[in-house]
Amino acid sequence: MSWLCHKATVYYCSLFTRGGHTIKISHLSILDTISEGTLIIDNKGTIIFANHTASEMLGYVSGELHGKSVEILVPTSFRRTHKSLRNKYLDNPVTRIMSENRRLLALKKGGDSLPVCISLKPAIIDNQQLVVVGIDDISGLESIEQHKAQAEKLEALGEMVSGIAHNFKQFGYIRELACR
Repeated sequence: MSWLCHKATVYYCSLFTRGGHTIKISHLSILDTISEGTLIIDNKGTIIFANHTASEMLGYVSGELHGKSVEILVPTSFRRTHKSLRNKYLDNPVTRIMSENRRLLALKKGGDSLPVCISLKPAIIDNQQLVVVGIDDISGLESIEQHKAQAEKLEALGEMVSGIAHNFKQFGYIRELACR
């Protein structure tokens, strides 16, 4: 399975047989070509695959995340909660975006936090429940939103200053009339 998390939409395509050739989930190298970070997690929360993009985004070398708990990517203060939420998700796994109503952070290897969009897609492979996790770095988007908010504040400040200047002009004109 592969997926893309882009603009709050999850897209996926199933692996299939065509022209006598079967593409199997064991051939995960194609997932390394995807520009979005992709993890495959088993039902115990163990990372069984991390593509190159996810590894690099999170400060790991390729293969370093394999076999580790997904909780190493969750900020320490949220790990216990994440584990219970993960188990609850596995009781009723559905395709969804985790970050729809909240800001999510991934913990990088060096300890820095990274704002992310995370999508989940359940998959059953060889009778094993897996979750395909999509990770997008949205730090650039947050920066754009911060600049936009700052520009809006400056615009409002400019309007306020203009209004004050206008009022002072009016006050000066009224004062001038009163002194005549």
